Amino acid sequence: AGRPVFTHLDYAFVDRSVSALNDAAHPRARPSYSLVNARAGVEVGPVRYSLFVKNLFDEAANYGDAPPLGAELPGRPRIAVSRPRTVGLELSARF
Repeated sequence: AGRPVFTHLDYAFVDRSVSALNDAAHPRARPSYSLVNARAGVEVGPVRYSLFVKNLFDEAANYGDAPPLGAELPGRPRIAVSRPRTVGLELSARF
């Protein structure tokens, strides 16, 4: 008898946009980006083992301007970016 295995892959595309949060007079263009996440695993009895990769291609996505908590320095924009590629192992169990 085989063990139950599973896979998951998701893809998100966000088109280019404009943000004026930090400077309404000079809106900032943001390029489009794509993010891919993957997960695969197996169930062994009540335990599920999963290997996952978030941001598979290590995309540096610009999510938008960070709220202005202070002055933005010239040439140093305050932006919120995606997390770098993250790889992990997850274990879970049913009780």
